[in-house]
Amino acid sequence: MAVKAFDFTKDKFDETHEVYYEILRQFGIKDPKKHIEEYVASLPEEKRNGQMFGKMVGKMFASDDERRAKAAEILKGLEGKAGVSPYVKAYFGEMTGKFIPFDTVLTAGMMVGNGKSLQMGCGEGKTGVLSMAAFAKLTNPQKQVFLTSSTPLLAAEALDKLPFYEAMGIAQDVVLVEEDGITRPQFDENGKLLMKTKIDKEGKSKLVPDTKKTYFKGLSQEEIKGLIADAYKSRLVSSDNATLMKHAMAGLLPKAKDGMDRELLADEADFVLLDSYRPIQRTKKMEPDKVQKAIQDRTMAYDILNQVLASNKGTQLYDIDDANQYVDFNKEGREKIVAAINEAAEGYTNIDKNQLYDYIYDALKVQTIYRENRDYQILNEGKTLVSEDRASGVSIDLPEGVKQALEIRLFQEGKYKGPISLERQVIDTINVQAFFSEYFDLKHFVSGTLGIDSEEIAEELGTNFGVKKSQGDIYEIPPKGEGKRKDEGKTMYKTVAEKQKAIVENALKESNKGRPVLIGAVSEKELKDLKEQLGKAGYKGRILMYTASENQFQKNMALSDEEFEKIYGVEKGQYKDYAELIRGESGKEGVITLGTSIIGRGTTIDTTEKIDGAGGIHVIIDGLHETSSRNQLQYMARTARGTNDGSTIEYFAYDDIPEDYRDGIAVDAPADEVYQKVYERVDHRTKSVRDNVDHFVTRVRELSKNIQDMPEVVMSQEKKTEAMSMLIARGFSIQNRALGVSDNFKENIAEYDREMEMFMKMYVAEVMHGPGFDEVDWMKKNNYGDKVSTYIPFSEREKKNLFSLEGVVRIAQEVRTGEVKTSAQFSKEAVETERASLNPELANDENKKEEGR
Repeated sequence: MAVKAFDFTKDKFDETHEVYYEILRQFGIKDPKKHIEEYVASLPEEKRNGQMFGKMVGKMFASDDERRAKAAEILKGLEGKAGVSPYVKAYFGEMTGKFIPFDTVLTAGMMVGNGKSLQMGCGEGKTGVLSMAAFAKLTNPQKQVFLTSSTPLLAAEALDKLPFYEAMGIAQDVVLVEEDGITRPQFDENGKLLMKTKIDKEGKSKLVPDTKKTYFKGLSQEEIKGLIADAYKSRLVSSDNATLMKHAMAGLLPKAKDGMDRELLADEADFVLLDSYRPIQRTKKMEPDKVQKAIQDRTMAYDILNQVLASNKGTQLYDIDDANQYVDFNKEGREKIVAAINEAAEGYTNIDKNQLYDYIYDALKVQTIYRENRDYQILNEGKTLVSEDRASGVSIDLPEGVKQALEIRLFQEGKYKGPISLERQVIDTINVQAFFSEYFDLKHFVSGTLGIDSEEIAEELGTNFGVKKSQGDIYEIPPKGEGKRKDEGKTMYKTVAEKQKAIVENALKESNKGRPVLIGAVSEKELKDLKEQLGKAGYKGRILMYTASENQFQKNMALSDEEFEKIYGVEKGQYKDYAELIRGESGKEGVITLGTSIIGRGTTIDTTEKIDGAGGIHVIIDGLHETSSRNQLQYMARTARGTNDGSTIEYFAYDDIPEDYRDGIAVDAPADEVYQKVYERVDHRTKSVRDNVDHFVTRVRELSKNIQDMPEVVMSQEKKTEAMSMLIARGFSIQNRALGVSDNFKENIAEYDREMEMFMKMYVAEVMHGPGFDEVDWMKKNNYGDKVSTYIPFSEREKKNLFSLEGVVRIAQEVRTGEVKTSAQFSKEAVETERASLNPELANDENKKEEGR
């Protein structure tokens, strides 16, 4: 039976009345129950909503200063008082700040603190909810709380709550962990939080918490490890998921100590559960000689692939589902490729045939399913290749190895003129679900996508973490007031040119009304085209570009003050980073901001009363995102946040529809109908891929754990490590093929599972048997004979150098010290052929070294 969520339109305080009664008692109300009942009775039923209690308390004060003073007085009186709910204390702590939280926020804070997961509307106060819940949990001295977010920008918002944390006496326990450094609040000699002056959005000065960031750049590995270790001893840690996962894989984030409960309060649950399905991989660097050998082998991989495909025309050697971005060789294709690899390897002693197979698979992916302006973009006149994770808006590398394969192909075609990326070797992998399960005792989630995909989030919570709506683990918190966003609908054009013309006209019309305009699009190329057209149309205001590959802001700090201000319209030093500038400047009159999906995730843009009076921020959505419908909705949520006004409009062209999804869609079909059809397919595809990723990463970790859990009397730790090393090496290869499995080829997942189980059993048998073990004979005797024709064994040299216990221990030591290296295994002569043509920068570096000698 589904648990009924709170109905704040008719809320009689059934669940939270004791909290409210205690607050009113602190205000001197002798009979709070009667007080509330009388107030409720005086309201029309349709107005008994989530704003009720906030209004009741607000009416008791003549000014904000009076409220703050009274709240501080009451809070001080509660110190050491037994029997007072920590949420009551948190409420008064918030009141000493800038606002009185509505009872929806108070209730939401209490629900999270009591172990529930929530879905709230965008801009409804999740930061306040999480901070109140964190304080309540930390009243237990055996608790450690991690506040995690999808992006570093959102994680940093925890520092905005430092005045609240100080009011509650826990500011000393707060730390922000980022990939490039550690930030802590600053205190005076008496332990009081230091404040500094900052100019607010209306040009007025205000006091904000003073913090200090210690950057890792320039520090030794030992100093960095010390800073990180100290940070993770803090009782309240805020960070983004990717940084935490990287630290966990590197052994820098310890698991919770015995006797200490570590709780997770995860913001942006929709991102964590639905969008961030790509596992994070930990890699080690390769020395230049091996890098060059990898480039040579990748080039050889293209030659082998093209030769096999050319000599087998008319024969289907691979299965492909481009819509789901899945491709893999079928059994016949694998047999042909393996035979070609064995033939190409004759006479060579330095070819890693397993690695070469992976390179050929990468080449197949690059040549069949990777498309420009969908999966990657070529920028800077062909000198830069970037890929943006369209779910999060974060700039990412393509899956390990694929980027280098793509660069080599584009280099050969004359499209890419930059350097070839350095090859890296994967040594560990983890996904969000596995990380949360392994490192946190209790997990609670808050999402800002209420009414969009709440059922999908609930399903993921139940499947991955046992957090179920039917058990009363998940609540929906309705909006505090009526939505003030005006959505002006969708329009589809036949051509991209027609669409762009309409976008520019709409942007100019709304900008002329004194409103800031935000344009969100799929690609940087689209945004650059729009920027150019805005200029041609005579737009004289400021244009800000915010994309995942935007890294010019810090470089431009070297410009003169005049040059810097000419580009950004602000004084140099006014903002510490570009994300902060976007938040502070995009909501001003005369500004048009162009952004990819990075701007649609958790970016609260500051506005003024004047802007709100002009209608608020106007959001124009350009195109159709191929990852998820949430991208469109995240863009919309940048406007009309809280009590502000705002509007949105959507434009797309027929050519924006992914080619694979155009079947049955006419050029003149109604835009709403097209949108629905496309996103039914897009969201289904994304869910399919996500499910397979979760399944496969979990499966590989389970099989490794099966080996680790074998009794020592049966298998020594040394032999376990050898078996796991070979299994994981195979796992990364299979994972590369398995992660994109579509519904059309879902049966392949079962075969990949079977293959992994075969490797686990075989390698256990091999290390137990010792020298003389025959892998092919073992496969035939154990019902895996069908794998013999496509199996490439590890050479003895590979086992010794890459997968032996000695190799694993060496890698582990190097990861800990930060000095990850690999012995040069290939002669210089073996790589000279491709060096100059494929990576001139490295070749030049080597020549300079020779000249220096």
